[in-house]
Amino acid sequence: MRTGTTPYRSEPHTPFRAGRSLTSPSGYCRQSTIRISGPIRSRLGAERFGFGVSVSVSVLDRAESLGSELIDIRRAVHARPELGFQETSTQVFIREAIGRLAPGTACRAIAGTGLLASVANGSHAILVRACMDGLPIQERSDLAFASTAPGVSHACGHDGQVAVLVGAIALLAQSPPEAAVFALFQPAEEIDTGARAVLDDGVLDAVRPDVVLGFHGHPGLDAGTVAVRPGPMMASITTIRAQIAGHAGHGAEPHLAADSVTAAASLILDWQIALSRRIDPRQPVVLSVGRISAGSTANVIPGSAELEGTLRSLDPAIEESLKRIMADVARGVEVRTGTTVDLQADLVVPAVVNDAGVASLAAAAISDLLGPDAVVDAPPSLGGDDFAWYLQETPGCYVFIGERVAGREPYGWHDAAYDLDERSLSIGSAVLAAIVHRIAKEGGG
Repeated sequence: MRTGTTPYRSEPHTPFRAGRSLTSPSGYCRQSTIRISGPIRSRLGAERFGFGVSVSVSVLDRAESLGSELIDIRRAVHARPELGFQETSTQVFIREAIGRLAPGTACRAIAGTGLLASVANGSHAILVRACMDGLPIQERSDLAFASTAPGVSHACGHDGQVAVLVGAIALLAQSPPEAAVFALFQPAEEIDTGARAVLDDGVLDAVRPDVVLGFHGHPGLDAGTVAVRPGPMMASITTIRAQIAGHAGHGAEPHLAADSVTAAASLILDWQIALSRRIDPRQPVVLSVGRISAGSTANVIPGSAELEGTLRSLDPAIEESLKRIMADVARGVEVRTGTTVDLQADLVVPAVVNDAGVASLAAAAISDLLGPDAVVDAPPSLGGDDFAWYLQETPGCYVFIGERVAGREPYGWHDAAYDLDERSLSIGSAVLAAIVHRIAKEGGG
C-alpha cells in the first residue's frame, strides 16, 4: 500500500485481465415506474438523456422505470438500520434485491457483513462502492418508514446509497459496459474500519480494479446535480490524544504543583494559534478538541489530564508538517508548565483525492447524461471517508449526488431527522451507470 503522498494520475492503466467468477443467486425482476417531472426534468433537458456512447435506450428513462422499486429498497433499509459489522439483515436484503432487479448477477459475502456483486465482463475492471451501515443516533423524524431500531438510524443517507447502487447494477446488467464491473456494498464506513476490512479480506487483490468509484448523497445539493472535481474531495482524519502528567496540589498553592489543567488549556489554544500562523492560510485545516478530562473537585489541582481531538486537512503533502507543529507546541507547553505531555497522532483515514483523469471522464459522463448545468463544483468537505484507502491503491473518483429535500431548512449529515429527495435515487443510479460506461469506453487503456 502507498502510504505517502499519492500523485494525481490521469494516464490509462494496464487493462485488467479477465477471468472472474462468483457464486450467482437467483431471483426475479419486478417492474415498477416512477417519473421524474417538473423542475428537475426541465433543468436536465430530456433531449440530453443518454450515455454519450452507443446505448440503445435512454439510461435515465430506464432508471426511472426502476424508481418505485428503488424507493421501496431505500425505505426498507432505512427502517432497519444496522451498525458497522452488524449489517447481517441488510446484506441478505441487498442480495435479494439484486436477484430481483438483475437476475443472474453473481454475489458473494465479503468483510463479514459486506457484499460484492459482479456485473459484466471485460479486459479491465471498475469497482463501485456504496456504504450500508447506520449510526448510533436515535431518529427524530415523522417518516412512516422511520427506524425501528432503538438508538440506531440511517442519519447519513446510506440507505439511499444502497438503493442507488442496486439500481446501477440493474442498469449495467441490462446494458453491459466494455469492462468487468464490481459493486461493493461496504460495511462499517461510519466507524472508519470497513474499507480496511475489505482490503484485509483480499477483495482488491482478487478484483484488481483499474478504477474505483465512490459516491455519497449530499444534503446541500439539489436532486439532479452532481459535484465532481479533480484533487481533494474529502479530508484526512487524524485523531489527537494527549496525556498530560503533572503534580497534584492545593488550588491555593499552584507554585507547589504542576498544573495539568492549565497545560491542557495551553495546548488547545496554542495549537490553534500555531496552525493558523505556520500553515498557508489557503490550505484548509481544522483542529477540534472534543474531550477533556481532569480532576474531581474544585479546589484541587489535578495531577493529570487528558484530551482528544480530530485534526483534518485536504492536502496529503502537509500532513507531516501538521504533526510536527502539534509536537512543537506540546514541547513548549511542557517547558512553561513543568508537565509532561505524551502526544499521539493516529491517522484514521487519508484524504479522498480524486484522480484528475477519472474525474474528467466522470464529469463528461454526467454532463452528457444530465446536461452541463447539472455538474457543479461543490467545495471539498472536511468530513472524511474510508474510501480513501482504496484510492491509496488504485486511481479513482468520488462524487457527491444531490439529494436535498426541497423547502427544508439547511441540514447536514448525521442529522437525527436526515432525509433525502427520493428522486435522487434513480438519477444517482443513472449517473453511476453513465460514469462506468464512459470509463469503460474511454479510460480502459
